Amino acid sequence: MNKRALITALILPLVIFMALIFYKQAKVSMGEEVILPITGFDPRNILSGHYLVYEIDYGLENESYCSMKGNENAEVYLCLIKKKEKKGGYLSSLDSYYEDSDLYDSGCDAVIKGRCNYGRFIPDSEIGKFYIPEEYAHSLDRAVRRGKGKIVLSVTRGGSAAIKDLLIDDKSWKEYREEKK
Repeated sequence: MNKRALITALILPLVIFMALIFYKQAKVSMGEEVILPITGFDPRNILSGHYLVYEIDYGLENESYCSMKGNENAEVYLCLIKKKEKKGGYLSSLDSYYEDSDLYDSGCDAVIKGRCNYGRFIPDSEIGKFYIPEEYAHSLDRAVRRGKGKIVLSVTRGGSAAIKDLLIDDKSWKEYREEKK
């Protein structure tokens, strides 16, 4: 193997890895920040470590569009509108649109792209797990079960969402843990 091929073989994976990190960070920093309440539990997985698996409360009264016959696996967009009376709160509605630009034209502050699955909205983005250090798993799990948890998402204009932080009692989980020590 010549020297140039060896250097390329060593550097190319690093370049790809750095590009992936840049892409993920850009996605988190460029989106609209959305804070939504969660409920969940803490499964333990030997391979994956400790993480909170939760359900996001989108504030939907009902998900009737997804419940209608023929809409199974339909592409849908969740429209989020900031509440005027509550800081950080959002009102949600579920609609089917072919282009997400239609939703922004109709007054949505943020849009999460997803699908209908068994009558429920499931986002396309992986936003249902939050990885946490093992030593904090039990206390954070209890706080989320007591209804104190919220998830901070960054939602891009195209409807993709990424997790920014986990809030407990409206504080970052790291601040919450420091107070509990």
